[in-house]
Amino acid sequence: MKNLLLLIILIYSFNILSGQSKRNLNFNEPISNINTKDAMIFWESFEGAEFPPTDWTQNITDSLFTWEKASSFPQDGQYFVHVLYDELDTSIWQNEWLITKSINLIGYQSVILNFYFQMSKYWGIKPYDNYDLYVIAANDGVNFTDTIWSELSTDTSTWTSWEWVNAQIDLTNYIGSNQLKLAFVYYGRDGAEASIDAISISTTGNLYDNNLDKLQIYPNPTSDYLYIEAPYNTRVQIYDLLGNEIYNKLINDKLCKIDLHTYPCGIYILKLIRQNISKTFKIVKN
Repeated sequence: MKNLLLLIILIYSFNILSGQSKRNLNFNEPISNINTKDAMIFWESFEGAEFPPTDWTQNITDSLFTWEKASSFPQDGQYFVHVLYDELDTSIWQNEWLITKSINLIGYQSVILNFYFQMSKYWGIKPYDNYDLYVIAANDGVNFTDTIWSELSTDTSTWTSWEWVNAQIDLTNYIGSNQLKLAFVYYGRDGAEASIDAISISTTGNLYDNNLDKLQIYPNPTSDYLYIEAPYNTRVQIYDLLGNEIYNKLINDKLCKIDLHTYPCGIYILKLIRQNISKTFKIVKN
């Protein structure tokens, strides 16, 4: 009985200390919550060797404690990105920006930004409010004037410190822009670690004046063949998570059959292009 009581006390104490920690003390296996049915026009999970990713940029105020890749507890794949608090000088204000490449939203009816984040409620919300995460938009790719999200935008009662939390933002107001950029911003002083991963932009409507909405992709997940029913003259491209193109073909038949036997198990990005408009999907090979 005493041993059981001691175990309960130790577990409770660890949970309290973990919540108050400046860094995520968990080292969990990746948890994949990917919805493979979403049609995506943008995807970044920081699996490539280059950082920032191609055509992304950074605004850095604290070169030792800014956005960087990490691998200890990704939400998806093997890597994520985070900012550590400046433990060397807690008087320094960290204002660290990670800015996407230009995003083309011409021709869509509705668009949703989806990503995962984690941070400390203890140091970022209550009892301390020492740091924040923001998403700031630049419709023209230059002037970041619209703060479209902060950690308080996602119901704080539904998440806990150091757990991956899904955030969704409606980007419908930016439809028509062909150079939208989004900045993921860490801002604060004497805060704690903050992380993001699995950033995607999905269309929730159809493309204007295009027949790419009239397609079928099955089965997904698949262990051998992938079938695509799409309009004639649709370009099919498949990439791995490192950005390497592993398949490229123009569909001249109503049904395209792709043999995936020789490819390793994992997640792939399928891109369909027709009339200069594209749709992107996540494909799972198991």
